[in-house]
Amino acid sequence: MGPIRLACSDAVACTDITMTDVELLPAGGGEDALLAEPYCWNAYGMMETLTLPPVYCLQEGRPESLQDQLTTC
Repeated sequence: MGPIRLACSDAVACTDITMTDVELLPAGGGEDALLAEPYCWNAYGMMETLTLPPVYCLQEGRPESLQDQLTTC
């Protein structure tokens, strides 16, 4: 399991996530220890600054269903 898990609901996505100044390091194993890759599911946002580990799994924009709801309100 990775140190960063953004596992959002299938029905309602997590939106507007901003990752800023995140630096997670392994608890043991020295400088050569590796962290597991971050995990994202139905998560939308951006990395404002470089994070460790990088959270490249965040999706850009908004989910289609949310965009549809916003335009019909």
